[in-house]
Amino acid sequence: MEHLRNYLQANKARKEAPARDASQIGNRLHEVFDRMAAQSAMKGRSPKLATGFEDVDEIIGGLELGELVAINGLPGSGRTAIALEIALQTAKDTQLPILIYSQNHAAQQITRRWLSMMTGVPISCIENAALDDAQWNALYSASAWLQEQDIRIFEIDQTLPELCATIRRQNTPALVIIDGLPDNQLWREPMRILKALASETACCVVFTGCYSDTAPYIAGGVDKVFHLDWYTEQENTFEIKWNRTGKNVCTILIWQEECLRFLPYLSGGDE
Repeated sequence: MEHLRNYLQANKARKEAPARDASQIGNRLHEVFDRMAAQSAMKGRSPKLATGFEDVDEIIGGLELGELVAINGLPGSGRTAIALEIALQTAKDTQLPILIYSQNHAAQQITRRWLSMMTGVPISCIENAALDDAQWNALYSASAWLQEQDIRIFEIDQTLPELCATIRRQNTPALVIIDGLPDNQLWREPMRILKALASETACCVVFTGCYSDTAPYIAGGVDKVFHLDWYTEQENTFEIKWNRTGKNVCTILIWQEECLRFLPYLSGGDE
C-alpha cells in the first residue's frame, strides 16, 4: 500500500503539470497505473449496484462497476427520475462517492426532487414552502440523511473529453451520472470515451439520452440500455425495457407526477 500511496502522490503532481504529448510511453504507463490504483481502491466494494426498482434488479441483478449504462427515452419520459433513483439507492447501499453532472437541471432542482422523491411531499409544496408540520419533519429527516452522503452535483459546462478528465480527478466514485448528454454526442466515439471512463475508474457510468431505439447504444459499446416507453393501456404508466446485448426484458412502473418519481405497478392501476 505504501507503493500505491507514493504513486498516487506523484500522479497528483503529474496531473497538475502541463500536458504532455499523448503518444509518449510515459502517458501509457500512467494510464495503466491509474487503472490499477482505481481497482485497488475498489477492493471491498460490492461488484453490483441496485437500481432501486426490485423487478429490474431481480431480472438483471443490478448494475455492475465498470459498466456504461444508457437511460433512453423522450424528454419528459422520466429519464432523470430513473437516474436519481439509482443514485439514491447507491448512496443507501454503499455510502461511497456519487457524482451527478446535469445539463438539464440545476443543482437546486435536483436536490428538491430528491427531497420530494424520498418523502412523498409534492414538489409544488417544496417549491412554494406550503408545508404542514408533518411535511416539514419529513423534509428535515431526509435532509439530514442527504447531508451525510458523499454526493456532488455539477452543472455541465464542459466538452465530453474535458468532463471525463474532470471525473478522473475525483476520488474513485461508485457511480457517475451524466444527465442530458446532448444528441450530437450520441454516436460511437463519445460512447467509446464514456466506456473507457467507466473501465478505467472502475465505477458505473450512467447517462441519459434519446434514440428512437436502443440498437445504436449497443453498437456503441454501451453495456445496458434502460429504455422508457409509454405503456398503451394507461396514460401515466411506463414500460421499461432493459436491453443487454440485444435482449429485451420488460417491466411496468407508475409515474407519480406530484413527486416526479416512479412507483411499482399494481394490478388495477391503484397506487
